[in-house]
Amino acid sequence: MMKKNVCITTLLIVLCLCCTMILTACFFNEPGVSGEEKKITISIESNVEIGSSVLLEKEANFSPFLQDNIKYEFIGENTCNATFSHVLQNKWWKTYVKATAPGTISIKLSYMDGETVVAESNVVSVTFFANTINTVEELKAIANTNKAYILGSDIDLSSESNWTPIEGFTGTLSGGGYSIYNLTISSVNDENLGLFGTLQGTVENLTIENAQITSRGDIGKAGIVAGTNAGVIKNVIVTGSVVATYYDNVGGLVGNNANGIMVNCENQAFVLGNNNVGGIAGYMSVNGDNNADENVNSGEVEGNTNVGGVFGYLTSEPVKTNNDFTYAIAQNENNNSVKGKNNVGGIIGNIIPAGEYSYYYGGVGYFTISVFTNNAEVTAIGDCVGGIIGCAERLREITVSENNADVTGSNFVGGYVGKSSGTTIRIAENNSVITGKGYVGGIAGYAGRIENAINNGDVISTSIIVEDGVSRSYVGGIAGYCTAIINSRNTTSIVVNNAGSFVGGLVGYLKVNGSDQLTGNVNLGDVQGKDSVGGIVGYATMSPVKTNDNFIYAISDNVNNGSTNGSSGVGGIVGSLIGADNYSYSWSGLGYFDVSLCENNAEIIGTGDNVGGIIGNSVRISSMTVCINNADVTGNNYVGGYVGNASGANIRLATNNNTVSGMGYVGGIAGIAGKVENSTNNGVINSVGVIVEDSTNMSYVGGIVGYCTGLINCVNNADITVSTGGQFVGGLAGYILISSDNQINDNQNYGNITGSKYTGGIAGYIGSTTVKTNDDYTRTVSANKNFGAVNGTDYVAGIFGYVYGAGTYSYSWDGVCYVIITYCENQAEITGSSYVGGIVGGYTRLKTDANLMDTNTTLYGEKLGQ
Repeated sequence: MMKKNVCITTLLIVLCLCCTMILTACFFNEPGVSGEEKKITISIESNVEIGSSVLLEKEANFSPFLQDNIKYEFIGENTCNATFSHVLQNKWWKTYVKATAPGTISIKLSYMDGETVVAESNVVSVTFFANTINTVEELKAIANTNKAYILGSDIDLSSESNWTPIEGFTGTLSGGGYSIYNLTISSVNDENLGLFGTLQGTVENLTIENAQITSRGDIGKAGIVAGTNAGVIKNVIVTGSVVATYYDNVGGLVGNNANGIMVNCENQAFVLGNNNVGGIAGYMSVNGDNNADENVNSGEVEGNTNVGGVFGYLTSEPVKTNNDFTYAIAQNENNNSVKGKNNVGGIIGNIIPAGEYSYYYGGVGYFTISVFTNNAEVTAIGDCVGGIIGCAERLREITVSENNADVTGSNFVGGYVGKSSGTTIRIAENNSVITGKGYVGGIAGYAGRIENAINNGDVISTSIIVEDGVSRSYVGGIAGYCTAIINSRNTTSIVVNNAGSFVGGLVGYLKVNGSDQLTGNVNLGDVQGKDSVGGIVGYATMSPVKTNDNFIYAISDNVNNGSTNGSSGVGGIVGSLIGADNYSYSWSGLGYFDVSLCENNAEIIGTGDNVGGIIGNSVRISSMTVCINNADVTGNNYVGGYVGNASGANIRLATNNNTVSGMGYVGGIAGIAGKVENSTNNGVINSVGVIVEDSTNMSYVGGIVGYCTGLINCVNNADITVSTGGQFVGGLAGYILISSDNQINDNQNYGNITGSKYTGGIAGYIGSTTVKTNDDYTRTVSANKNFGAVNGTDYVAGIFGYVYGAGTYSYSWDGVCYVIITYCENQAEITGSSYVGGIVGGYTRLKTDANLMDTNTTLYGEKLGQ
């Protein structure tokens, strides 16, 4: 048995070797050409109608002859727009040549071994021709044909008082340098109006001049070339007018484009319709990339809903896969006015790509758009109005486009796009005035991510939008609403002539979904609004947290150079900055912001509360670092050179260089904050009123902060003045509530301090959080120095006006807190009525033994107030 198996194995090996030798001989030794020149011969039919595919025959005296090794080329100029196509038929590659224009071409074939030419064929020529049309009757006769035609002369249709559209044409019609004149159609409720009714062939290189199409009905589709196009229209120009006042799907060239191709066309005709109205096509459905490119509209376009200078309504065929797909459209331009009611755009009125074909498929369609230009006014009396696009769904991105004309509408108005949720906009520029009510922006009224955008046109809100009973505006130099703004710039004024909120130099309302979504932006224009008004962003927030973990998003490198004016929540960078809550009780995580490297260089004025040079109002800022304010800040309560209200935020490396004025909770860096470190105030601090708490007049004013939870290594170089009798005034802080050790260390004051009750060279009042244990504990404060005169009424001191060590949280605990003050120094005069001290004015649970008396120094008065 073993011998038998060995024999079989040996036989198989021999057979394999034999097959290998045969294959090698056939495909590598090239029998019949040893020592002979390798030759290729080609031939082709010499006279062919354009639009037909003709077989290129080839023969050779060698093998292999694989498709990948063959190179085809046109010899000389290819005036016929001819192309090669390769089809695998019966296991052999067949090559065809097809042309779309008449003329003669020459063809050569080469067989390649890598970059080396092994053999070259002869050169063959083929002439592509078209049937010539010279008369009106010959034009009519192309109906229901599949031939190629070319105009041999101009054709005047004046003799046809009411043209009957051509039907059933599937061939090619070329203008050949000639035009069709005086097309006239007058209809009542005809289905498809145009030179063609329904076009399934190709129309190219043709001009149709002085066409006059009118309809008094309301059920058809109208365009000068075709009512419906399912074929190809390219290099076609039309002039005249299409007036179908009550028709849907009306266009200068085509009313309804049913997945046809329309490229490099121009409309110069006046177009008027009802819904889905466009200069090129009213309703534009595509099924491939670049099937709607390089079109220009130069005629006025008017309609009701879904009105665009180029396309009124853009869509795609339904998706018949489980994969999403994206169609690209580029280089369309509008040069005449576009008017409508809702969904009105300089290029496209409305974009809605198709969804899945049925429940069997899960894929949906998307669009991308690039190099669109609008040069004419876009006006609407309703919503969703844009210089480029009025409204869109599933539009992935818009890039390298430009609006150069005024845009006016009601809500959702933008120089680029009125409303397009989730769309990314890159390399955008608006140069004209944008006017609306709510959700108004120089680039977008409502969009997704925006990068590298510039607005040079005024943005004006003329009214308000009411949401949940609240008056709002959502207005910004770049966007009314978006999800990211990066490396963008606004150069002009933002004006809200109403009582609306959410107004920003770049964005009115920003909802980020990650770090570095607000970075690298510059505002040069003045900003005016009501609440949540910012030099860069009016209101910034994030989505609720759906985890049990906290997360932090970064904001950085933003600069404001324009004045910002509003009521409450007013800031040089962000008016209101709000971190996220958790999504529901199922999750416990919260969202925070980190703010860094931001700069304000223009005046900030708020008539209400929460006003700051960088941030006006905030919730859940984790930290703020290395920011600078170089302009005066004025507000009511919670006013700071850096941030007005930032409860719990840690602030580091902050600098304020200008005057800060307010009533209560006022500071050179913050009105209210968490811990402040390594920060400097060089601006005068003024309190011109009081804040009333529990029927008591309060001020909470400091050179660094009005109220905080820690102060380390900070310096105040300016005077602090409280002229209204409010309490809690300090050279660095009005009130400090500490919760752990060493939270008030190494601070210095060089300014003169004028307050009333609880006034100190470093802080007016320091306290500690209540004790939740049965054990006593201490809080140490050290190395603080005062060099400025301090003037108040009761509890006045060179370092702290009053020190309070906390008692127990409730009857459940009996521990208390003591405060230890060491190595503090006062070198300035202290003036007051009672409890006046060089170091401390008054106290509760202060360690007054050797800690205070032996380690601290004062040049004026007793260390502890009497």
